[in-house]
Amino acid sequence: MKKTHQLTNKTRGMLSCFVVLCALLLTADCKAQSTETRQQVIPKKTNLRVKENKIPCTGYEGQTDCFQIQEGDLIGTDKWKMTYEYISGFNYEPGYIYNLRVQKKKVKNPPMDAPDINITVIEILSKEKADPKGD
Repeated sequence: MKKTHQLTNKTRGMLSCFVVLCALLLTADCKAQSTETRQQVIPKKTNLRVKENKIPCTGYEGQTDCFQIQEGDLIGTDKWKMTYEYISGFNYEPGYIYNLRVQKKKVKNPPMDAPDINITVIEILSKEKADPKGD
């Protein structure tokens, strides 16, 4: 009778280890899928619309000015989102609305306070003087 009790405890211990191991594997797999999904969501090439003025924000490097952009379905609407990312190859001039073709790349292991996306201008599609009354 005592042997059966020990076998049951041993089986319970093994079962507990198995459950914990399965939970860890599932968590790791979910994280891997989540990372893959995030990378798939970031298009390699896309269009951006950049507003004629920057707005004050607290970014990766402290107090700074951030671009206001439209992307995807937001382009041409009155909705703008703020972005902390630097746009490489973009010589911004206040007072102009820009339509850009850009390349986005996911940064592997970015520094803790740095963006995890690099944006680089491929082409300036248009540069239009903004209406002084607002967009």
